[in-house]
Amino acid sequence: MRKWSGKIGDVRGYCSDSFDDFCVTIEEVVQHKSLPQVLGVIAIVVAFSVMVMLLWGALSFLIALPVWALWNTVMPDIGVPEISYWNAYCITLLCAILFRGNSVHLKD
Repeated sequence: MRKWSGKIGDVRGYCSDSFDDFCVTIEEVVQHKSLPQVLGVIAIVVAFSVMVMLLWGALSFLIALPVWALWNTVMPDIGVPEISYWNAYCITLLCAILFRGNSVHLKD
């Protein structure tokens, strides 16, 4: 188990360093106040946001399959009706929004 925790720590460190570098680059570009550079930063931020939402949707799409299977295996035994795959997908998205376990904190 220790082998995986080291690799996960490496990935977290890489993501943290990349995000910090991204924030510093945006701050430097915005300080110049050149319209093309500011528009470029806006385009990069919008593209990054779209990619994160697509990744989030794709992971929810994959996670919905075990949620659907487990729900339909366990819940009918206690009297709750079965759900469709798309219901499981919506439950997955709703839980991701309501029970978010992490957040991004920008350093001062």
